[in-house]
Amino acid sequence: MALDLSTVLGLDIGSRYTKLVELRKSGKKIELGRKLKVETPQQFEEIPAFIQGILRDHFTGLPQPENPFSASTLVLGMPKSQITLKYIQLATSDPEQIHKALESEVRKLLPFPPKDITFSYHLQKRLLNKKAQILLVALRKDLLDQYTSILKEGDFNTRILEITPIAQINCYLYNYNPSSRESIALMDIGATTTTITLLKEELLRFSRDIPIGGDTVVTAIKDKLNLDWERAAAMEINPGIALTPREADETAREIYYALEPILDQLIIETERSFKISYYVDHPNLVTPQALVLMGGGSRLKNLDKYLERRLNVPVIRANPFNKIETPGEVEEDNSIWSIAVGLGLRGLVEFPISFNLFPET
Repeated sequence: MALDLSTVLGLDIGSRYTKLVELRKSGKKIELGRKLKVETPQQFEEIPAFIQGILRDHFTGLPQPENPFSASTLVLGMPKSQITLKYIQLATSDPEQIHKALESEVRKLLPFPPKDITFSYHLQKRLLNKKAQILLVALRKDLLDQYTSILKEGDFNTRILEITPIAQINCYLYNYNPSSRESIALMDIGATTTTITLLKEELLRFSRDIPIGGDTVVTAIKDKLNLDWERAAAMEINPGIALTPREADETAREIYYALEPILDQLIIETERSFKISYYVDHPNLVTPQALVLMGGGSRLKNLDKYLERRLNVPVIRANPFNKIETPGEVEEDNSIWSIAVGLGLRGLVEFPISFNLFPET
């Protein structure tokens, strides 16, 4: 259920950049306050103080009009890489029996003593004959403690620890309002990892990480053309990946040949994800009717057309601010904000799925 709050801060700590987005609900509208992107410290133990400094300097304690919004809620994203996520069908929908069944399931999933593991679940659907479809999230308690320590920073009335695949889904659902019958694949390309998430009837059915990201692309261009990092990153946008390399100029052809093996692997792993998900949810999950591109690593020019041609599935570049009112112009390349926006929306809108891994006090 959506929280009765007017302003929320979404915090996405990525492997390369940390993104913060402040959203305010006014009537039926949601508007963007401030947003901030800064490089993430490489050592996790530095992150709590790093976040505290950002909140102090940019999002709290500022006088009007520099601080037009005052967020009462902080929503932090728990990365897919830190959790085990599994879609399960159980023969019972009784809460007590579900909890006992999942305790046994978690012990199979994670090779740690039960005292070191915590889990949560969402009852996605009750079926006929008392069966239930469950989305299970399990993780180590020490990892949970690290993220809850970050949430304690700043002056907020409410703190929520959501998982990033749900934030991606929420961002897409709010901005594009797809048919509840559609089967959709979300491809979130981060700096080092791509997450493939399968969505059907607005519910998460499958999520899988692929060790390919935007940094993989930039490194390949950098090494092939003997460029520095900044120049290689610019080549992602211009010229990007050529769709007809024979007709491209020499530089574009060199980039194409540098990226071809990486994109081939991305295609293979994406198709594998579709096949795995089919067996996980057979026969209800079919080939997705659309693939939605998200994340800063998706900015490679022509990537949408390339994937559409190779996968034979319509590809959409998601705009995380599609239905959000923004002050002035939003930069054209805004895909990096998808998770942060989805986290902010978590406290303002009612969605089919939500978690809060932050321990109750």
